[in-house]
Amino acid sequence: MRRWNRNSVLIGSVLVGAIALAGCSSSDSTTATHEDTGGHTGTEVHFSYTGETGPLHWGSLDTEWEVCGTGDAVNVSATYDEHSTQSPIDIVTAGVALRADNGTNAKAIDLSGYTTPTDWTIANNGHTVQVSYPTGGGEMAFKNATLGDKHYELLQYHFHTTSEHSVDGASYAMEMHLVHKEVGADGHDVLDAEGNNVLAVLGVLFDDGTNYSDLGADNPFLASMLSNTGLTTNGGWPEETDTVAAAGTSMDVAYALPTTIPATLAANGITDAMTFYNYTGSLTTPPCTESVQDWLVLAVPVTVSHTQASDFMAAIGGHHNNRPIQELNGRTVTMGMN
Repeated sequence: MRRWNRNSVLIGSVLVGAIALAGCSSSDSTTATHEDTGGHTGTEVHFSYTGETGPLHWGSLDTEWEVCGTGDAVNVSATYDEHSTQSPIDIVTAGVALRADNGTNAKAIDLSGYTTPTDWTIANNGHTVQVSYPTGGGEMAFKNATLGDKHYELLQYHFHTTSEHSVDGASYAMEMHLVHKEVGADGHDVLDAEGNNVLAVLGVLFDDGTNYSDLGADNPFLASMLSNTGLTTNGGWPEETDTVAAAGTSMDVAYALPTTIPATLAANGITDAMTFYNYTGSLTTPPCTESVQDWLVLAVPVTVSHTQASDFMAAIGGHHNNRPIQELNGRTVTMGMN
């Protein structure tokens, strides 16, 4: 039984329809099964980010994906629902409210529970590049006045380009999603009412100097990760269908998170590198399940070079794999900090 550490990460919990949140596509027509995205078995469904299988049509590709079309205010489809809580969103900082638990003794995000596992794989599944931890990549804890203590285990992380979330209309070169499952005090997975794992997700924005002039150098975490693949094409990013096992090589996931605050953000009052934006949303890929209690997007981006970002795009077929911005529909976005 895995023991959990209360000195871990405080984060918003995400209730979703599958353990793998990386149901993303960058090719013109990527095959996904219900087992991949919704925990169901069934016929294969193709989706992409362009054309007739792109985001504007996801809701009509499969009956279990209909909710994907309800939040698309840009297209204003017949199924649009002004009460939908689809993701991603544009985070408008002028409308952000401080979380009520700011200034408490408990840190909002504390990564002391993360470990450096040596059994991980990196794979290009045709729609993103994903790093998975078969035996878990460390633990974190989440606490707030409403939901109480929650404990999670890191399962995988994956990447999008361009970023899925934007801040004040500004997109970023890449975005990384770290996906965790909730584990109870007894060591068993915590499931929702429908039998799906309860997950937690942390979003990290990567800037290539477009938004902040003091960023744009190579990202050292990506450089370390890619150096362990042994691949020479695409800067070390695996190509479609490639899977590389990196057993025996440790990866400190906390190394991927921001430690330095860009000068412009510091001048605007951001004093904690782990400051985050929090809102209620959905999966950003089919089936677009609106059971995400908390999206947690870090306000401070990390650096990435043009070369690293372009190599990633080349590896996934030369296409963007980000869902367009969805309407906020009256939801509240809050900011938390340590």
